[in-house]
Amino acid sequence: MENIIFCADCNKKIDNEDYLNDKGEPICESCHNDYCYCEDCNDTIRISDGIWVNRDEHYICNNCYINNYFTCDNCEEVIHNDYYGHNGLCQNCEDNHDNDDEYYRTTSNKKIVAINPQTKEKIRGDILPTMRTFGVELEFAHDDDLYEFATYLPKTCGLVADGSVDNGDELNTPPLEGKAGEKYIKQVCEVLENNEAYINKSCGFHLHLEARDYLAKPEDLRKLLIAYISIEPLLLAMVPKSRRGNGYCLPVGDYLNITDCERTETIDKLEELWYKTSDKNVINDKKSGKYDGTRYNGLNLHALLHNNKTIEVRYHSGTINAKKVLNWVALHQAIFELVKNRRTFNDNMKKIRLEPELKKKWQTLKKELQLLLKPETIDYFTERLKKFSKDDFNEEDYQVNDNQKELCAE
Repeated sequence: MENIIFCADCNKKIDNEDYLNDKGEPICESCHNDYCYCEDCNDTIRISDGIWVNRDEHYICNNCYINNYFTCDNCEEVIHNDYYGHNGLCQNCEDNHDNDDEYYRTTSNKKIVAINPQTKEKIRGDILPTMRTFGVELEFAHDDDLYEFATYLPKTCGLVADGSVDNGDELNTPPLEGKAGEKYIKQVCEVLENNEAYINKSCGFHLHLEARDYLAKPEDLRKLLIAYISIEPLLLAMVPKSRRGNGYCLPVGDYLNITDCERTETIDKLEELWYKTSDKNVINDKKSGKYDGTRYNGLNLHALLHNNKTIEVRYHSGTINAKKVLNWVALHQAIFELVKNRRTFNDNMKKIRLEPELKKKWQTLKKELQLLLKPETIDYFTERLKKFSKDDFNEEDYQVNDNQKELCAE
C-alpha cells in the first residue's frame, strides 16, 4: 500500500519529507518558505513567530530571546545581552544619554522626556523584599503645561499625555530595582508633591514587574494566574471602591475560569486561554499590538505576551505617595517570589479561594507574606483592608500602629 504523505501545514499531498516544520512534521516546499532557522539554537521556527535582530540581520526564537536578548527601551531594537547598558538601555543608547543632559523621543503622537541612567549600585532595599526589576506608571493631574511640568522631574523619567486622566498625564519610570529603585521613587514622588501634582478618581497606578523567568516556565506562569485569581478579592479590598469594576482594571477572575487555568500547561495554551481563541493568526495579531483590549484586566498578561518582558498589575488607585508605591511594589514582588519558590503558598491558594470571609483569607495570605515582608508593610495592608472594606474587618480584630493608619488616609 502506497504511503501517502500530506503537508502538515496546508494538507496538500507531497512526494517526500525533505522539509519539516517547527514540530518536526513534513511540509511542502511552499510552506517551507514560511519558516527559518533560529540563528542562536538552529531550531526551525515560523518566520511570523521569530524575532528579528536588526543589528545582525537574522531571526531568533522566543526562548533564545528570553535567555540571551533584550529590547532597548530607547531605540526599541532587539539587542544581545552582551551589549546591555543599564536601566533597559543598550550600550549605544546609554552612551548617548551620558553625552546629552536631556533629549526628546517621539512615539506616535506622544513626546517622551528621557534622561540619564541611574546608579548601577545593586543593594537590596529597605522595603522591597527582592531584587526583581520593576517600573511604575503614575497617573496624576496638574495645572501646568505638559512640557513645562517635565522640567520639574528627574531626567530619567518619561512623561506622556494620558487621555484617560482628567487634566493630567502619566509618568513612566525606567526599570528599577533594590535600594536605588526605592530612592528613585521617593525622589519622583517628592517632585510631584512639591510641584502641586494631585490625584483624582480618574488616576491609576500601574506596576510592571520583570517576568521573563515566568515566560520561560509555563507551569509557574499558570500558578501565578491561579494565585492572582485566588487573592484578587483581597487586592480589590485594599483599594477604593472606584477601582472595583473600573473599566481600566477589570477583575481577572471574571475574565478567566480557574478550571481552565489549571488545565493549561504550555505557553501556546496560555495564549489561547488569554485571547479566547485557538486561531494562531488572531493570537499573533493580538500579541503584536500594544493596546489589545485584554490589557485592561487588573493582572495584565497581554503585556508579557506582547513585550516578552513584564507583567502589569493595574488594580491600585492613583497615588504620588512614595511609601504607598513602594509597599505595593513590595507586596507583588513577594507574591511573584512565593509563587515560584514556595509550595505551601500555591497549596494555600485553593484555601483562600474557597474561604468566604475576607479577614480569614487575609490571615492565610498574611502568614505567607510574613516570610518576605516587614511587619510594618503587613500592618500597612491590614489597615488598608480595614479602611476600604470596613464591613469585613473589625477594629478589635487587628492592632495597627498609628503611623500606618495615617499613611492609609488616601
